[in-house]
Amino acid sequence: MDPVAVLARLGGAARREALLGRGVSVDDLYGALSRGVITRPFRGCYVLPGTSRAQVMAALYRCEVSCITLIRRSNLPLLRDTDAVHLALPRDRARRATDKRPRDGVRFHREDREPWRSPLAHALKLAARCLPRDEWLVPADALVHRRLLSVDDVVAAGSDGGIGSTWIRRVIDPACGSPAETVVRVPLMEAGLAVASQVDIATIGRVDLVVERRVIIEVDGRSYHSDPAAFAEDRRRDRAAARLGLTVLRYPASEVLQAPDKVLADVREILQFSAPPASSATRNRRNGLT
Repeated sequence: MDPVAVLARLGGAARREALLGRGVSVDDLYGALSRGVITRPFRGCYVLPGTSRAQVMAALYRCEVSCITLIRRSNLPLLRDTDAVHLALPRDRARRATDKRPRDGVRFHREDREPWRSPLAHALKLAARCLPRDEWLVPADALVHRRLLSVDDVVAAGSDGGIGSTWIRRVIDPACGSPAETVVRVPLMEAGLAVASQVDIATIGRVDLVVERRVIIEVDGRSYHSDPAAFAEDRRRDRAAARLGLTVLRYPASEVLQAPDKVLADVREILQFSAPPASSATRNRRNGLT
């Protein structure tokens, strides 16, 4: 049995016993090593070139990648990157005093064995212990937005990880379209302001956030504004909003991610000094803001 093919099926890394158990002979294993088509970075662990460190560590410890590492691997957003590998191990698995496997840069999550509906739900539970709750909400929003998990799944994972279920149900938003929108939305909601995500408004189109039915917040990426046609469309939308008596606040995503409280301060100032027009209730009903 070709060890390269078997390793590819196993994610690029495996222990010697796993390979032998799948029909790879010792001769084939050492032959592949001698040809340089596989490597042995640690005793008893064989790896295809280019395999991620996370996958190597998971094979070395005979466990699963989870928590932040699995979230990142699943192309879900995180506000901060980290080189640490997060692994989920059974609580009852002992570590010998003579164990020389590397521990630097590895975060172990030891738990009792329990069934989970999906690896992502379990990863989200573990991430609730590793991330501040506002940062945890970024991948949680993305999971429900992409319909990979239900709101109930996210609430269960977060609450098992120590985040209050009441808070999660209040702030989770399946409509949220980006990490920057999550970062903006939560401080506004916690300040007691009414916030709606991805709202369709007649004559304007879909906007990122509407606060108190009076302020539109748009969060734009750098690539979007490199397009002259998109830039012109933004200005048309801003003029249409002004005709409806709505104030538009437009931010680059980088600014929002660095200073979300600045958005809250801007919104509060606008709401304080701009009273809603007398015809706003009728206008709001007509344009889908109520």
